[in-house]
Amino acid sequence: GDPRNNEAHDGEFDVRDMTFRHGGDFVGLKQKLPYIKGLGCRAIWISPVFLNGPNSYHQYAMHDFTLLDPRLGTLEELRDLTDAAHALGMYVIIDVVMNHMDNAFAFEGHEHGMAPFKMHEDEEYRLVLRDPERELFATPAGMQPYMDFWYNNTWDPDATY
Repeated sequence: GDPRNNEAHDGEFDVRDMTFRHGGDFVGLKQKLPYIKGLGCRAIWISPVFLNGPNSYHQYAMHDFTLLDPRLGTLEELRDLTDAAHALGMYVIIDVVMNHMDNAFAFEGHEHGMAPFKMHEDEEYRLVLRDPERELFATPAGMQPYMDFWYNNTWDPDATY
């Protein structure tokens, strides 16, 4: 693939650290399609392709479900990969897991651990950003850590949001 994609997000890459992302992109996968087909595979299943956290090697820490992660390549490269797979009679499955997002939030006072359970006493825990230096995006609800999921700390004890 394109080695520039190894460090396309936050410029971090360390082959010695197994928790870091270690590359892999649409261009490289397209180059390996004949080999994969030769193994008898009739489809490829790609991890989520959406904009992810800086070093989420698993691709299950989405920041935005409307943008491709630039480390994987461009939309045109994804289309080229899909066309090449189809030309070989293969399917392309893209893993879309809507309930997996980056862990951007914590409960106030519990930013580095678990918050104890409490049964809707006087108020709910307040959500705060886990990392105050985190990049924020302009949304209709103001500056938010996700472009397509907005939050606030409004609490309604009757749950009539």
